[in-house]
Amino acid sequence: MTGHFTFPFGNLGWMHGIGGGDVNGDGLPDWMDRSGAYLQQPGGTWNLTPCTGKNTPAGCGWIQQKSTMLPMGFSALGVNDTVGNIGPSHMFAVDMDMDGCSDVVAADWAHGSQGLFWYRQGGGAGACNYSFTRLQFMGDSQKNKPADVTKWGAGFTEPHAFNVYDMDGDKRPDVIGGKMRFAHPYSQNDPDPDGTPYLVVFKNVATADPNNGGPITLKPFIVDGNPAAAAGTPEGGFGVGRQFSVGHVNTDGIMDICVASKIGLAVFLGQ
Repeated sequence: MTGHFTFPFGNLGWMHGIGGGDVNGDGLPDWMDRSGAYLQQPGGTWNLTPCTGKNTPAGCGWIQQKSTMLPMGFSALGVNDTVGNIGPSHMFAVDMDMDGCSDVVAADWAHGSQGLFWYRQGGGAGACNYSFTRLQFMGDSQKNKPADVTKWGAGFTEPHAFNVYDMDGDKRPDVIGGKMRFAHPYSQNDPDPDGTPYLVVFKNVATADPNNGGPITLKPFIVDGNPAAAAGTPEGGFGVGRQFSVGHVNTDGIMDICVASKIGLAVFLGQ
């Protein structure tokens, strides 16, 4: 059950961006795509009745893009493109600012070059209102916009894998992402396909972000990626593939990151 997507070539295509989590705090898992959030109803039912406010109209099931609650959708262009390419890689419903409301973290464009964003749900303190504000926390790449990298402290294109975990045990959800090198053949015109494949942990810090005005700062720490090394080599960086895993590899209680990319396989042990 979802909104209707029209693909070219006899309805063949692909759609980036799908995720899950309890968006509205009712204890039932909901799911998301780039057009918005779909709220599970009691009894496991779903509907496409757009919400215009919190549970308004009663039993509404769709926090819809191009509305006052979600102006752009959870992606760069919502569902304005026809092939599904302009959408997130992974999406998560998680309380980023610890105010009691589930926010959404989405790598807005898996093959894009616009940066990274999270979507803060308004209300707080039990008054979560289903309305989302888009907050940027990383810019474009050094190749495209060096000023972005200076401003945000990190920048890369093609964030084709994404995760949210408490990496340092402070009970705050951190964001892990990176660049997928050579995600498509050159003929597909991906941005900067041979650029440095970074892997970055964005630590969730409980201080206001001076760049986006949000209540938290997602401070980048580069785990891997060396622009001075040869492209396509392990020394240059593994980046991310279509997905990666976070967990305990060496049982020391510190989160580790396991990556499979077009460079090879790697485990980054937390320190």
